[in-house]
Amino acid sequence: MRRALYEKNGLDDILYLSADAPEHLLEEAAATLSGMTGCAVIASSPSAEKALIRRIRFVQTGGCTAMTVLITSTGSVKTKLFRCDFVITPQLLEKLENTVNERFSGMSVNAVTPAFMQTTAAAFGEMSMLMANALTAVHEAANEAASTGVFIKGQANLFTMPELASADAKRVMELLGHTGELTRLLSSAGDRASIMIGSEIHHPALARLSVIASYYTASPDCTGTIALIGPVRMDYPKMTAALEYTAESVGALLTGLLESN
Repeated sequence: MRRALYEKNGLDDILYLSADAPEHLLEEAAATLSGMTGCAVIASSPSAEKALIRRIRFVQTGGCTAMTVLITSTGSVKTKLFRCDFVITPQLLEKLENTVNERFSGMSVNAVTPAFMQTTAAAFGEMSMLMANALTAVHEAANEAASTGVFIKGQANLFTMPELASADAKRVMELLGHTGELTRLLSSAGDRASIMIGSEIHHPALARLSVIASYYTASPDCTGTIALIGPVRMDYPKMTAALEYTAESVGALLTGLLESN
C-alpha cells in the first residue's frame, strides 16, 4: 500500500508539471502510465464537438510580427504566428483583439469555416485589409482546435508481449496509426474502467490482447479517454487501479486549467 501511495503521489507531481495545456498533460500522462504498466497507452484529447472559443489574444513578437493565441472552453490553446506589411503597435493589437473577440467569442470552433471568414472580412470593411493575416491565423488556429488529438506512448512494449508474433505486433502498430479507428475504439469507455478482452474488442488486430479504457472528466463538455493495450494475462486489478487514478488526476488537473483560463 505504501509503495502504491508513493507511486500515485509521484504520478501527480509529474503530471502537474505538464498541466499548462491539455495536449501536454495527456502526452505526459500516456508516457508515464506506459512506463508504470509496460503497456501501450492511448489518450484522446477532449472532444472538439462542443468546444467554444473562449478568447483570442494577440501577442506582439516583433516589429511586424505577432502571435494569435486561441483559447477554447475545453482548455485547448492553439497558437499561430502572422506577419504584417506594416509596423504593429500595441494600440493596433488591442483594437484588433477587441474587434475579433466581439465576433468570435462564444462561437463553436467548428463554425469557423472559410465561408464564415469571408463574411467576417466583409463585415470589417476597410479594417479587414489590416487584419487579413491575423484573420488567417485565427482560422488556422480554430481548425486545429476543432480536431480531436490522440496521443500514443509505449508502442515498443507491444513487441515484448509473448502473445504477439512480429506480424501481429505490426498489425497493431498499423491500427495505432489510424486516428479515426482509435477514436471509435475509445468511445466505448465508461466512467469507470471498462475491460475488453480479445474478441470483445471487435477488432482483428487486437484479438490477442486486452484493452482497459476509462473516461476523464473536467466538465460536462470536457471529457476524453485514456486506454491501456496489454496482454490478456495482465494483472487486471493493478492495471485498472493505475488507469483509474491517472484518469482522475488528469480530470482534476484539467479542471484547474479551465478555471485558470
